[in-house]
Formats: sequence, structure tokens, C-alpha cells
Amino acid sequence: MEAEQAIWAHAPERIPAGAPFRWTDADDGGHSVSVVAVGAINRKRIKTEREESPMSSLNNLIVRAQEVGQYAADLAHASEGAPASTVGDAHHPGDDTGRLVLEAYRTYGAEEMLAVVRGYQGGYNARAADLGDYVVRWPEIANGIEWALPGATDEEARAIIEAIKPQPLD
Repeated sequence: MEAEQAIWAHAPERIPAGAPFRWTDADDGGHSVSVVAVGAINRKRIKTEREESPMSSLNNLIVRAQEVGQYAADLAHASEGAPASTVGDAHHPGDDTGRLVLEAYRTYGAEEMLAVVRGYQGGYNARAADLGDYVVRWPEIANGIEWALPGATDEEARAIIEAIKPQPLD
């Protein structure tokens, strides 16, 4: 959540109406960002917004990354037969996630691309928590993303890996 706040703090008005998180102004002048469940998002509204705003396309990438993360947690749980553990040096977020990350990087740049990675992590961790499994930490994703970037040039892969390196909030 801190990363979502940091990403959108400079321009909360750019958060699409169908985004998987909400910006709320506090009475004390501060703000907060809260996650909205993927299923609670009006898909018809997202489609309409996508036609009107390039930022809603970013929202679509974030939502898709959340869904991929949820599916990845289901796969990890099923393959382990017990609570799946991502504890270790790296977590492979999968080629589907890599394609979304690459698209976000190419279209919007490194800062917005991080929101897509956070979407994957949020989806994975929410589902893993529901299953009683371990959650994936940011450094594990940062260490595994290089194996999940099909179609990226060497330069793009280096830039993405550099941008995803563990953030101070992790």
C-alpha cells in the first residue's frame, strides 16, 4: 500500500475510476490508498474508460496482473499439496506477468510499471493468504523477474530489473 501511495501521490486525479485501489483524502490533510477486490470492479466501466483514457489501459494491466497473481497462488498451492512457500532468494512471477510488466514499461515507463508488479504481488498475496500459504515478498519478485520477461530486449530487461530492485518500503 505504501508503494501505491508513493506511485500515485503526485497525481491522485490520474487514478482511473475502475482502479483496483482508491484514494481517500483525510480530514487532517493526509490521504490513504486502499485496495478494492478485483471482483468488485465494474468491467463494463473499465472497457468504456479504456476508450476514453490511456490511464485506464494501465488500470487494465494492473487488474490483469492481480488476476494472474491470484491464479499463480492457486497453482503454487496445488503443486505443493501443502502451504506453498516462496521464502527464498527468488520468486518467478511467470511469463504472463512478465508480458504485462513489459507492456506497462514500454507504454508508460518504469514508475507506472511498478504498479503492475504491485498488482501481481497483491493478487498473489491475497489469494495465498486465503489458502493459508506463504506470501511473496518484493525482493523475491525482484530477484525472479529476469526469468519472466519474454520478448524483452536486453536493455529493457536491465531497466526493468533495475526499477524493480527492492524498494525502501519493502
